[in-house]
Amino acid sequence: MPQPVAYAHQPGYRKAALTAAKKGDTPPSKTCDNPVDEHMQLAEEFEVKGTPMMVTEKGNIFPGYLPAKQLAEALADEKSHK
Repeated sequence: MPQPVAYAHQPGYRKAALTAAKKGDTPPSKTCDNPVDEHMQLAEEFEVKGTPMMVTEKGNIFPGYLPAKQLAEALADEKSHK
């Protein structure tokens, strides 16, 4: 089940929290769903071993970082082998 996390990404929240902290007040507490645990479970099920990980339309997997030129060549090679 997703865990609640702070709304630090909402516009104005950081400024309001900092202002409250400077005044000695407790910053406002808000929560939202956090899908990270669910995403991590999916990654485990799919045996994702690193990021980034790309899966092409043909099912080829490119785990980890590839320089742009190498990635472009790999994708072009895949496209030419229909």
